[in-house]
Amino acid sequence: MNGACWRERAVFYLSRLKQIAEIVRSQTAFKFYSTSLLFLYDNTPEHIGDKTYWELRMIDFAQSQYGGTRDDGYMIGVATMIRFFEGLLAKDVN
Repeated sequence: MNGACWRERAVFYLSRLKQIAEIVRSQTAFKFYSTSLLFLYDNTPEHIGDKTYWELRMIDFAQSQYGGTRDDGYMIGVATMIRFFEGLLAKDVN
């Protein structure tokens, strides 16, 4: 895999993680307990060059609640993934 290709995916995932963090942080009605992150990636030849095969979604809403307190553990996990991708992008890897 060339350097530009993995960097483009990492930038995309980092951006989505930051969006998810902001949504969860600003949410006042629903609390997301034990929600998971699903990283999607399809490397089939017909999709090369098409960004639509990369996605990051929140899943597993069974424990989500209306009201209550925020799940700080979930935010710690999202922040850890943000730091991981930032660290990956800070390296000069080809």
